[in-house]
Amino acid sequence: MNKYLSTIALTSLLMLSSGSFANNKDKELVVNVNTATVQELDDKLIGVGKRTAEEIVKHRKEHGPFKNMDDLDQVKFIGEAFMKKNESRIVFEQ
Repeated sequence: MNKYLSTIALTSLLMLSSGSFANNKDKELVVNVNTATVQELDDKLIGVGKRTAEEIVKHRKEHGPFKNMDDLDQVKFIGEAFMKKNESRIVFEQ
């Protein structure tokens, strides 16, 4: 009986701790497109390589901060597929 309770306690502890790690990992995948570097954009956004990341930064420098996804859609190489894949990862903070 004691071994059974220990197994339940350990399993519960592992489940709770893995949930907190998942939340931290999710937070790491959020990107502020108004402050992110080329490397951060490349690393954290789905389907973005160095070239697209450079275009995002270039557009931001030339036109000012992005306010929403419509602004981001003006960037070369950004399209609907990109938007759908990354909408939960992008924030527009200044």
